[in-house]
Amino acid sequence: MGSLVELRAGGDFAAPVAGSVGHAPNDDELLDAYSRAVIGAAEKVSPSVVNIEVQPRQETANAGSPHPRPEPGGKGSGFIFTPDGFVLTNSHVVHDAGQVEVELTDGRHLWAEKVGDDPETDLAVVRINAPNLVPASLGDSHAIRVGQLVIALGNPYGFQCTVTPGWSAPWGVPCDPGQAG
Repeated sequence: MGSLVELRAGGDFAAPVAGSVGHAPNDDELLDAYSRAVIGAAEKVSPSVVNIEVQPRQETANAGSPHPRPEPGGKGSGFIFTPDGFVLTNSHVVHDAGQVEVELTDGRHLWAEKVGDDPETDLAVVRINAPNLVPASLGDSHAIRVGQLVIALGNPYGFQCTVTPGWSAPWGVPCDPGQAG
């Protein structure tokens, strides 16, 4: 599952649609403007997106088994949100982790320390120690309007960065997990 970073398409990302005043843009012009907005946002934020791999704690792996086998680890993604190495991820990714390894987009692999975990909201924070980190700037979620373009960036499988565009939904609307993609 990717980490959700909502970005407003505007400012640096939006480009004017070709055409003169009073000219109704055609579908190709609109799609091109949409693509530029998504590409611009992805290029700006992707250096902050990380891949996370976890190994289970030794004391819980194969507990009670007479024939211990290596427990499979888990994977997920997150994003750096401070220059001193705090990374926001999902609780379900790191909750039972013994060791947490973070891979940056520049290829560096770093051990991380879990510093916060809230299973109820499915949010967690880990910290890495490295120079030259690129934090994502966070926006004001209250400023996002229903139907506004949002983009989820992630790296759960180590593919550098996955990009999933969509539209914001009203706050407080229950999500049907059967329709999640």
